[in-house]
Amino acid sequence: MMKMAGLFGFVFAILMTSQSALAQSKVDHALNTAEGAAETVNKAGKTLKTIGGLFKKKNKDEAENALPPTTTIHVQGPASYDAVNQFKEAIKSCKEVKNANLKFKKGKSMITVNHTGTTEGFFESLNKAGTLKGKNILSVEEGTIEIEVPGE
Repeated sequence: MMKMAGLFGFVFAILMTSQSALAQSKVDHALNTAEGAAETVNKAGKTLKTIGGLFKKKNKDEAENALPPTTTIHVQGPASYDAVNQFKEAIKSCKEVKNANLKFKKGKSMITVNHTGTTEGFFESLNKAGTLKGKNILSVEEGTIEIEVPGE
């Protein structure tokens, strides 16, 4: 009987050890799975941060300090100050224009215009509005428009 009790105890100990090893194996597997999931979440978070940075809304101060496109209009010809100033005021009435400054010199004046879009688009707006009527267009390139005002 003693041998049987010893054998029973030995079998019981083996079963308990194998159950413990099986439980430890399951815990290890669960931990590995959790670590893998956490690593995947961290990578996804970094990716989302990167993508979010691409679409980040600009700071209001940065947006206000960004300079709009500028076009310099060179006005050649015998136009008077009043005529060139009226032309500048007509330019300022275009919806694309943010600001316009005049530097007058008889025979060759300059109007510096801050506007939205490109110089070509701005030029088309001036044409549609009739602002350039009666003026000869000498050249149009990005940042510069040259016109000639015929003698009155």
